[in-house]
Amino acid sequence: MKYASYIITIFLCSFLNIYGQGNLNRSWEKQNRPIRNKVVTFSFTEKRNELEHSYAPWDKTLYETTGKIWITPQSLYKKETRSINGKVESSLLQYNQRTMLVSDYGSDTLSTVTVDQHQRQLYQTARYTPTLLLEYFKNRKTRLEPGRDSLYNIYLETISKARVRLFINKTTDLVDKISILENDDFFGDVNSTFEYHYTNLQSVFIPQEILISKIDGKLRDTIQLHSFKIEDKFPVLLTMPPRYSLSEETPVTRKISLERYNEHIYFLYTEHTDSKSLVVAFKDFVLVAEAPLNSENGNLIISTIKENFPNKPIRFFAFGHHHPHYLGGVRPFIHDEATILSAMGDFDYVSFLARNPRTLNPDSLQLDRKTLKINILGESRTITDDNYSMQIINIGKYSHHTQDYLIFYFPAEKVIFEGDLVWIPNDGRPTRKASSRQKGLYEAIRNFNLNVETIFQSWPIHEFNYKSEISFKELEESVSN
Repeated sequence: MKYASYIITIFLCSFLNIYGQGNLNRSWEKQNRPIRNKVVTFSFTEKRNELEHSYAPWDKTLYETTGKIWITPQSLYKKETRSINGKVESSLLQYNQRTMLVSDYGSDTLSTVTVDQHQRQLYQTARYTPTLLLEYFKNRKTRLEPGRDSLYNIYLETISKARVRLFINKTTDLVDKISILENDDFFGDVNSTFEYHYTNLQSVFIPQEILISKIDGKLRDTIQLHSFKIEDKFPVLLTMPPRYSLSEETPVTRKISLERYNEHIYFLYTEHTDSKSLVVAFKDFVLVAEAPLNSENGNLIISTIKENFPNKPIRFFAFGHHHPHYLGGVRPFIHDEATILSAMGDFDYVSFLARNPRTLNPDSLQLDRKTLKINILGESRTITDDNYSMQIINIGKYSHHTQDYLIFYFPAEKVIFEGDLVWIPNDGRPTRKASSRQKGLYEAIRNFNLNVETIFQSWPIHEFNYKSEISFKELEESVSN
């Protein structure tokens, strides 16, 4: 009986895959065969939302661009134009299965393209067309993904570690949507979905509108396609350089060093991120502020602290503001069961980072789940062991950078540690006009009646030739210029 069930299961799986291959082949016949020796060209207008150095978590930056695209089943060329402060800039892309040339906005030279970037560009073409991925899946004879869906046959391939799915409509044989699950160092697993609404041009089905959902629906983009034509060849947007080749990835050398300021205050320099974290040693515990970019750096910071303070657990982790250079390494601290100190406005953001899966690049919290312990700060909080004290102060709007912005004040040393507010040149050049951030920190120090002699900044340390240790006198002079 078990043997008969096994045979039936094998038969059904084979039948479903043969049927599924037929659906994939019919989709290719309908969408790609008619253009296999032609170039389809169209213009587009695009509204793209991105998360950048936003004022508040999940605030979006909108980019509106126009451009033109040329495609075959193996190639995509793109010219994109945007206007910023009255200045028109263009970016250019030439991509095929073997090469990729890119000239980015504001550049008149070719960008370096790595092997991994070239591989990822294949699935990134889904933003404008399903054609290249359909060709790839057809050539690989991709099998149906296990499971059933009443509307779609679903096909899965892994491309440069991303899980790419084609949803082919069982009735129309068209690729209705594509989903891409990939790793983001900051957010973890992020899923993007591209939905295609077609028009029929000379018996060729081409998307007329593309609706895009990113980071599990937290961001949405729209692309309108128009002015379709079928041509015989590509234009020359960029010239192939002599001895062209894709570059290999350069491994990141992670280097960290601990510097003692006094018996309580230490700085951890993560040189590969050009930043430093704050370590405060109390009698029986440690507080850490800032962990840049990703979990790997968070782990590195924790292991260095445990080596140097073996008998003092990390009780608190705090971050100055919600940008990745300060919050990106939070998850290992959650796994280490530290209490996360956060402003109320960042609570949901931290909670999302804590719970969002990281199946594609597992970290310690993915492999061993721990409960988020979070403590919401008010305007200020004193951390003390009854012998030594520091204050965490939310200067918020004074920062002119983010809605919540924590600075770390040490009254005994007359020291402030902050993230990225002061920009005074390192080489003695006359300072430029002080930024609103710089003025805001000065105003906050005055309004909170802080007695400050020295300011330490987390980022940048070397890259942009600005000071990361600033006297209050220098700050005061800069804002009076």
